[in-house]
Amino acid sequence: MIFRAVRAVVLASVLPLAVVLSLTIPSPLPAADPAVKENDGPIFRAFQDELRRSMEKLRMGELEEPYYIEYYLEDGKHWVLSASLGALVQKETGHGRPFSVRVRVGDYRLDNSNFEAGGPFSGRRGLAAFPIDQDYEALRRALWLSTDGAYKRALETLANKRAFLKTVQTRERIDDFVRVEPAEAVLPLQPVAPPGKKWEEAVRKLSAVFREFPQLQDSSVEMHVYSGHHYLMNSEGSRFRQPERAVSFLASAALQADDGAPLRSDFSLVVHVPADLPSLANLEAEVRRTGEEAVRLAEAPRGEDYSGPVLFTPEAAARVLARLLAPNVAGTTPPERAGGRQLALLAGGGSAWGSKWKARVMPADFEVTDDPTIPSFEGTPLMGAYKVDRESVPAERVTLVENGRLVNFLMSRSPRRELSGSNGHGRAMGRGDVVQALAGNLFVTSDQGVSFDRLKARLIEEAKVLEKPYGILITKLGPAPSLDAGAGATGPMGTVVGFGGRGFAEVPVLAYRVWVEDGREELVRGLRFSSFTARSLRDIIGAGDKPFVYNHLALVMGTSGMELIPTALLAPALLFEDLDLNASQGQARKLPLLPPPYAVEQP
Repeated sequence: MIFRAVRAVVLASVLPLAVVLSLTIPSPLPAADPAVKENDGPIFRAFQDELRRSMEKLRMGELEEPYYIEYYLEDGKHWVLSASLGALVQKETGHGRPFSVRVRVGDYRLDNSNFEAGGPFSGRRGLAAFPIDQDYEALRRALWLSTDGAYKRALETLANKRAFLKTVQTRERIDDFVRVEPAEAVLPLQPVAPPGKKWEEAVRKLSAVFREFPQLQDSSVEMHVYSGHHYLMNSEGSRFRQPERAVSFLASAALQADDGAPLRSDFSLVVHVPADLPSLANLEAEVRRTGEEAVRLAEAPRGEDYSGPVLFTPEAAARVLARLLAPNVAGTTPPERAGGRQLALLAGGGSAWGSKWKARVMPADFEVTDDPTIPSFEGTPLMGAYKVDRESVPAERVTLVENGRLVNFLMSRSPRRELSGSNGHGRAMGRGDVVQALAGNLFVTSDQGVSFDRLKARLIEEAKVLEKPYGILITKLGPAPSLDAGAGATGPMGTVVGFGGRGFAEVPVLAYRVWVEDGREELVRGLRFSSFTARSLRDIIGAGDKPFVYNHLALVMGTSGMELIPTALLAPALLFEDLDLNASQGQARKLPLLPPPYAVEQP
């Protein structure tokens, strides 16, 4: 998507590869596709004509010719509205067409993918801007220049890769690219109307709600609207056009406690179109609740170091699993740079579960599936639904964890040792190439789920067994608060989750002591997780029976930078047997000397 950059940390591990060099077997471009008609517009016509010419004539002396070429275009418009205390502070609109050209030389067994090395052509990625006008000749020119550069880079990368592979000890050969049957999915155009004056006034009005809380030092209400269509055509005969729409609403409130600790509370939603948002009255209630939560946090006592049972509500549990589970069911391994000690083409990759094939990774009553073919769940639209993935492979339902054991991975067209085929989860956005298989709609269920009240009772029982005066209940998670970053630090589209996988970067926003003696809940602040990793998922001892639908934008590191991938995760409440939380004041600083100018000054 076309939005501002946000930070993420992408961690990866790599394993050695056994390599057998193979001969080049070029693939001919299929015959002219009669389905590419005038009413499809000049984009597909330009794609097909330049694709055919390049496959037939693109050569550099006696060097290898392309065996695969792919054109991908994201035609997207976006609108941004942001207000604070009743005043509009940002109003943006944009239209862009980021595109990418993928050229592969060699063959399916060994080509220029899964490897990065510098060279005279390696940095020349932006050879032409893709025009936003529907001008056939201008489109062809952009494709021509970009294909030329991509072909030269492919030749250079393959030469460097072959030279590098001669220097490493090899064990086992895995193909670079998987053959698939051509797929076609040209879906109808589904543009989204601009937010207009109605939402501009709504954002102003909603941001003014925070005036009711003079303790706040920073607050904002933001609305982001994206409307795009994705086009792909490749030399294997695949062709798709599918729409993508996303609307994010974010309300943020930040302040300091009396001891200077920064605090914040957020409310965010991600939906397909503005009409899917709650009513203005309901949004106003959520904004007010966000301000109230921030004020309650400032008045709450600081938490203390804790080790023991922790209960997450369904909403909080979904954010936990988005961090600790979703990245680790990805099977594609990341590329390795020349000079590294290993070549990342074997199982392992960036997943902490890369070596856990068939091993227990969750309790025996858990099942995890991913199904991008489901558009909604009990009336709630799912953001992770799609027809075909970024590599033109139809989306498939995949069972990933069965009886607590890892039985499958999300796969792109880059294979691994255990799995050689794609299951339609190669995803990327904008100019980026597919570097990872990613979740669409991830369902986490337990056949032993119980009501939330019974989970809370068990939390108390577990704390009592350990002779703890209380257990911990977490109802909301979020990024670490920072007044320096501003109230909008959650991300450009509100609900953004980074795909790291190795550790847990979020902090409890609303955490309660649940006292053993009477079940009373007491809000505390300043807690942070310690050693909360994917390994911790084996320590779940209870689950709820009602899932929460967590629509969000997964933040991943792509070849063109940070990318936001629409995703849905459905999860029940979770009870962990033993987690460590540390008391932390955060980056405290002195309070402002004067109250906010809009506050009523007290004697």
